Amino acid sequence: MKDELHQLYPHIWCTSYDTVTKLIFKFKELNIHQVINVSSEDHEPSTKRLFKEVGIKYVWLKTYENARVDICKRGVQVAKLIKEFQEQDKATLIHCFAAINRTISCILVAKMVDGEVAGNLKDVLAHIQSIRSIADPMPEFMKRMLKFQAKLDENRMLGDCSLFI
Repeated sequence: MKDELHQLYPHIWCTSYDTVTKLIFKFKELNIHQVINVSSEDHEPSTKRLFKEVGIKYVWLKTYENARVDICKRGVQVAKLIKEFQEQDKATLIHCFAAINRTISCILVAKMVDGEVAGNLKDVLAHIQSIRSIADPMPEFMKRMLKFQAKLDENRMLGDCSLFI
């Protein structure tokens, strides 16, 4: 399960760190044109060259897996990158080491920000877990995301989403 490629939404895919390098040549046929690495480790220079050679944009957003990480800020960054490619009808693949915690948390925040997904954070997580059953954001990240969702909902009620754009 960890080493599989999962399409969570039409323009959003996820997988583990190791799987990225194994499946890089399949990305274009899946319409994946951007890879966002939210792990603490960057890919090897040879892998980054390969992304470039096959026409894949690669972004590394160094993210540690600990309670001090501002996962909501990172998720907003991911949302902006996804939106840029989604507007061109291109997909983005997001990964960390295992795509269990950081990747899933960033995708959850991105889906809250883009406003496409009706329902609350737990509904979105349930959807993701129905596709990638090992998805499991750590409790501290969930607490932060629930607070972020409340703040986002409040701002939307006031008609102000500028904080998140």
